[in-house]
Amino acid sequence: MGSLLFDENLSRRLVASLADIFPNSTHVRLCGLGGATDRAILEYAQEQHRVLVTRDADFEALSVTTSAKVIVLRIPDGPAPVAANVLRRHFTDVQRFLADAESTCLILG
Repeated sequence: MGSLLFDENLSRRLVASLADIFPNSTHVRLCGLGGATDRAILEYAQEQHRVLVTRDADFEALSVTTSAKVIVLRIPDGPAPVAANVLRRHFTDVQRFLADAESTCLILG
């Protein structure tokens, strides 16, 4: 598991800008999940062996009850490079999180 699924509240440009370190990642809108419920997005992420990346804190609680892996970015709404920089800066933390079968939520800021 190493590919990410970016939530609607994050830019689709993250897919291309992070392709060098998170290849095969995608965005919910590119998967036809624009406007889908939180549960539907998490189910899709689990089925596709992806980790959801979001700014929506509601997913933090859902990750515990569904055992889906979620990365919550505690960053203000802003341009895609802000989110990309956080994920690049915490690349090692993300890799450890992806490898840890027990952890369901990683909070980055």
